[in-house]
Parts: sequence; C-alpha cells; structure tokens
Amino acid sequence: MIEPATSFSITQITTNTVHVNPNPRTNDCPQLDSTLLTLTTIDTPEAFAQANNLFYDEGQTRVVIELAAPKPDTSFLNKYHLHIETQTDLLIQALAPLGTLCALSNNPEITFVSIPHNVTSP
Repeated sequence: MIEPATSFSITQITTNTVHVNPNPRTNDCPQLDSTLLTLTTIDTPEAFAQANNLFYDEGQTRVVIELAAPKPDTSFLNKYHLHIETQTDLLIQALAPLGTLCALSNNPEITFVSIPHNVTSP
C-alpha cells in the first residue's frame, strides 16, 4: 500500500510541472514585444532596461501601441494608466506601467505593443 504522503508528494511535483509556462509570450500576451515581456517578468527590470537601452522610470516604460483601426477617441486606454506622449491615426507612444502591458496588448483594438525605435538619418 502506498502511503498518502508519497502520493501527495507526487501530486505536488506534477502540479508544479503543470504551472511551468515555457513560452509566456505565445500563451499569455502574443501581441507584446518579447523584450517588453521580459521586462515585465524579470526580477530586475531596471537593470534589464538599462542593459537594453529602454526607458524605465518608477515601474513604467515607453511603448508604441499599434491600433487595429484609426481611433480619434483613445479613452478606452484609460484603464491601463498610460501617459500618452504622442499619437497618429494608428500609433500611440506612451509611458505604460509594466503591470498593464500584457492586458494592454491583449485588447482587441490593439494589434501590437512594442518598444520605440530611434530613427537616424543616413
């Protein structure tokens, strides 16, 4: 007869294995840039941001939000606590709290959330 403690131990190991998510970008927030995903999940976001030349200040980073369609009214973004810096018909540059990035990227009105890229003249 197997003792209950042994059975529980095996169940616990199985449970821990189930919680491992090998690719959270694919499963949780596929419209979030992989660098931003890492920034939201790493234990030291400030160090990661500095090493990757990302803006980071008090739990916020700068992002570019690509809209699925032109939206003159961006009030649907209020729940993400963004500080909008600039926008065009389909793009918004904003400061965003790290904790809102996955949910933001999963909004059906958004096609992708990425890091801003500096443009240099040739």
